[in-house]
This record gives sequence, structure tokens and C-alpha cells, in this order.
Amino acid sequence: MKYDLKILPTFQNIQKIFFVGIKGVGVAPLALIAKGCGFEIEGSDIGEEFITDHYLLKNNIKINTGFSEVIISDFFG
Repeated sequence: MKYDLKILPTFQNIQKIFFVGIKGVGVAPLALIAKGCGFEIEGSDIGEEFITDHYLLKNNIKINTGFSEVIISDFFG
């Protein structure tokens, strides 16, 4: 599904979004929508396998294990 949030003034300068708790059943769909809008997406969560892992990985969304600020700062480089 394709969305075009980048046409909204609030999102015009945003290229990357990092989701903490990306495997959650509420957060994973937001990550998938953002990916569909053309944003570069990455996130972090615990190492336990979730039902959402399959959908995130199928959409080439990297899932980091843990909640270190280093993971987030590396993503935004």
C-alpha cells in the first residue's frame, strides 16, 4: 500500500524515522506505513520473536536488538 505523507509540510524535511519498540502490534503498522511513504525506517526492540517480525523483515526494515542510544545515533549518522 502506498501513502504520500511527504507532501505534508510537517514531513517534507524528514527522511529517516527510528521506532523504539518497533515489533509492537501498534508500532509495527506505523513503521510499515512510514516505509510505504518512502521514509528510511529502522527500529529496535527486545530479542524475543514477535508475530510482526516477518512483516517488518519482508519490507526490509532493520530490527536492532536493545535500546541503546548508540543504535539510534548510528542510524541518523
